[in-house]
Amino acid sequence: GTFAEYGEYGTKYEYIPADSLLKPLGPYATSKAMFHQICMQLCEEKKIKIIYTRLFSVYGEGQNKNNLWPSLKYAALNNLDFQMTKGEQIRDFISVDNVCVNFLKLIEKFSAIDYGNQITINIGSGISKSVAEFSRYWWNKFGSKAQLLIGSKPYRKNEIMRYVPKIDNDFINLL
Repeated sequence: GTFAEYGEYGTKYEYIPADSLLKPLGPYATSKAMFHQICMQLCEEKKIKIIYTRLFSVYGEGQNKNNLWPSLKYAALNNLDFQMTKGEQIRDFISVDNVCVNFLKLIEKFSAIDYGNQITINIGSGISKSVAEFSRYWWNKFGSKAQLLIGSKPYRKNEIMRYVPKIDNDFINLL
């Protein structure tokens, strides 16, 4: 799943709980929310067990080249100026490597879940930061000689300025 499933309900929380109501915006987030609903119905009907994860701002190798981190990396390594918004959006960025570590922990604990039970959890780093902070960090780490043009692009229509998950770190340890 994805944090985008929360949509407008994400704005009601400083830290979005995994059991928040969903009000997705757009077809991608809506399709993910519908898939979650189907999983929950199957779990109940077929008495299977499910761990459904909502991932927050994953970045790393293999990501779509048009997403923030890979496009930032490409521009930095090729010393090209990089246009971006003011970057005031607050997100919880997590590397794909750390997502994999979380998934492995969940797989190890899967047998402890009773059949017919479903669990929905948020996966994030537990650290919130602005898109500008994230971008400056990686721009400097990549050692670009070009300009990071913060504020040169407008925000997307209906941009949600804060998406930060409530992370239940104890969940994995309790299973």
